Amino acid sequence: MGISLNCKASPLSDVIVKSLHSCRRAARRHALLASLFVAWGALSASFFMSHVLAWAPCALCMVQRVAMAAVTILLTAETIIRRTLLPRYANAFTLLALTLSASGALIAACHVLTQRLPPLSALIVHTCSMAVPCSSDPLVAHGFVPVPVLSFLAFAAIVALSIVRLNNR
Repeated sequence: MGISLNCKASPLSDVIVKSLHSCRRAARRHALLASLFVAWGALSASFFMSHVLAWAPCALCMVQRVAMAAVTILLTAETIIRRTLLPRYANAFTLLALTLSASGALIAACHVLTQRLPPLSALIVHTCSMAVPCSSDPLVAHGFVPVPVLSFLAFAAIVALSIVRLNNR
């Protein structure tokens, strides 16, 4: 007499698997809107700090702002194109946003290193002016996280969400 193994999945495991699949579908479906929200939030915060609080941005902050503005424009255009006009061309916008976000994250990482390691700031002194040095950060004086770290986190979030969107295909 042999032993028969009944390898049926339990109802609980079926529920867990189905909920994981629905979470993955929801993450893929809402990744574009989440990345658009992050980009608009970061760009709005940047303009708020410079125009409302009257903090002068350094040269590296300006480069990051230009990259974030381009990413925001691309993601907004992708949202419009994906929903209305030509959804098959939306992947090109995702790839461009991914590339610009990765570049912005690298610039933000360089900016963080410049603030943390003063000898490194001497190497890129030609990009920073003496009036607004890249090593200064008004948020740190108020006890907050440095602006380049916030910029890096925003770019990294957009990179991660772009990868989620590309894995959707």
